[in-house]
Amino acid sequence: MVFSSSGNSVEVVPLPNGAPNDFIGAVGKYGFSRSLDKTDVKQGDVVIMTVVISGYGNLHNINTPELKLPKGVVLYGDPEIDEKIHFGLRGAEGEMIYKFNLQIVQPGNFELPEMTVSYFDPTQKRYITIREKALQISGEKTDDFRTQLPREIEKMNDEKSGLAAIVSVDCPQEGDHFLNSGFFWT
Repeated sequence: MVFSSSGNSVEVVPLPNGAPNDFIGAVGKYGFSRSLDKTDVKQGDVVIMTVVISGYGNLHNINTPELKLPKGVVLYGDPEIDEKIHFGLRGAEGEMIYKFNLQIVQPGNFELPEMTVSYFDPTQKRYITIREKALQISGEKTDDFRTQLPREIEKMNDEKSGLAAIVSVDCPQEGDHFLNSGFFWT
């Protein structure tokens, strides 16, 4: 048995120059949303910010969106990524769910600024930027959270290794908490 078909050609066109800074490498049609699991926390608590990128195209190849965080809020580890994708005529379709752990390291009211992501829409033949509004977090002061590493931790002057060394560190005194101590964070 012999199979044959008429040749089909596909023209692959490079993306145009001038991609926005928040371009996530997505080509197709997309939307996105973000939310917080809680907004009133204590200093030292972790808030989970969920970012969902949904749509179709090369969804399985997009880059993790970048965060802009205010002073007093830090990214705690890498995001957890959940891919809910199926493949069809429009490419990869579904959603990518990113869960970012944000730790509140200072007391106060924080605004996570408006978040934008950009993708290329081949139908419109242009980059599209989509936005999500700013979010608010309120962090209550607590005396149990230590915000600075001990002064005894000094950066070595070894340009090759860039390692940090601990010099003349005393053991914690009775009543000190190991969690959030210099020993815990090194």
